[in-house]
Amino acid sequence: MTTSPHAEQLGRARTAAEYAAVIALLDADLNDAIARRRGCEQAEDRAVFGDGDLSAARIALDDCNDVVALLEKIIAAADKCRAAPRPPRQRRAPPSRRWAGKRKPRRRC
Repeated sequence: MTTSPHAEQLGRARTAAEYAAVIALLDADLNDAIARRRGCEQAEDRAVFGDGDLSAARIALDDCNDVVALLEKIIAAADKCRAAPRPPRQRRAPPSRRWAGKRKPRRRC
């Protein structure tokens, strides 16, 4: 079982638009995997009735189910990352106006 190349892009996504683009690609991969799963289910049905290798059909169906489950988990994780609010940036405190334009006096020990 291999992961989608889009899953690697998900790790590099930083903005909401990047997350949305990767999720769309993952969704397309998921639709393809579901279509392959339907084909594997039909092959399994044919094999049950004597037209094909049943064990190979079941192995292929298990692989398709694993890919579908993995893609669904990746998409769910991506949705969480996209929906999670980022903490606000901390701003620097403004410089003190007391010493604006003047040199600060030296501290004496």
